Amino acid sequence: METNEKVLRQQLLQKAATKLSDITSGGGLLQPEQLDAFLEMAMEQRMILGEARVETVSSGQKVLDRIGVGSRFLGVGSEDDTTIYSDPATNLGKEKKPDLGKLTISCSKVSGRTAISHEVLKRNIEKEGFSDTVMRLLAARAGYDLEDLAINGDTTDGALEAYLQLKDGALKRVPAANRVGWGGADFKSSVFADLINSIGAKYRRNISEFRFYCSHGIEMAYRQYLVDQRKTALGDTAQTDKFELKAFGVPVVGVDVMPDRGTANEKEGTILLCHPKNLIWAVEDELRIVDWLDNYRDSLIIAFHASVDTLVEEVNALASAQRVGWDIGGS
Repeated sequence: METNEKVLRQQLLQKAATKLSDITSGGGLLQPEQLDAFLEMAMEQRMILGEARVETVSSGQKVLDRIGVGSRFLGVGSEDDTTIYSDPATNLGKEKKPDLGKLTISCSKVSGRTAISHEVLKRNIEKEGFSDTVMRLLAARAGYDLEDLAINGDTTDGALEAYLQLKDGALKRVPAANRVGWGGADFKSSVFADLINSIGAKYRRNISEFRFYCSHGIEMAYRQYLVDQRKTALGDTAQTDKFELKAFGVPVVGVDVMPDRGTANEKEGTILLCHPKNLIWAVEDELRIVDWLDNYRDSLIIAFHASVDTLVEEVNALASAQRVGWDIGGS
């Protein structure tokens, strides 16, 4: 009986591996359409990565060109300006040189592993779309972890887990002049105005396209603030309905990975003001998902391997507020 049971377990594990073979065959390297589908699934539940700029790179590196005109471009015009002939040096001096720069994508390897036990497989192996379900679960978790790295990564903070020390995230890249220290004080809507005013005027022209990415605690505090300050139907709706919040025309978006607690577990959150497309996350086009049977553990092991990078195109267009108190009744 024991031998037969082992055989049945082995057959079940092998059957699961066969069902996953469409994504793990060929060394586990995802084909272009599979890669696109995986990235789409990874982003669909993520509030920041779902809106960010995505770059797929080969060989782990890519250079992005940046160009702009930083100083005043227009001046007093004149007809028939002959100084181009009589004084060419002065004439050429009127030209505004473009600001040229490069942004280098340099991907680092990340990996993860999970195990599906015999008991779980026995209950789910015959269900339709088993391999799609596994792929979606892997993508959802990978998306969360990538967003966490893109926001909270810090290469100099030795107290963080090794994964979050891999790259500097958006919060680390915010210039000191663009950081609003709230000092643990209670939330007020003026924090949003302070953030907008902390970035240069040239970045605020399309401010409605920016986002206030914040912790869920701050999102709740803002909804409560609207109720308390506006004894109207809008205030009631802010607390009871999941409608799009805005402050000064900018959407306020609660995000899972935004810090929500202080160093001593105080109810203090963080807000990041940025344009979604100013955030870049890159993934190498050789993403692999492999599996193998572990008879000792009686499980199917699935491993995920990728190379990723997270960048900010223009750091001066970022602003953040730290230690914003969000203590509300019952929270």
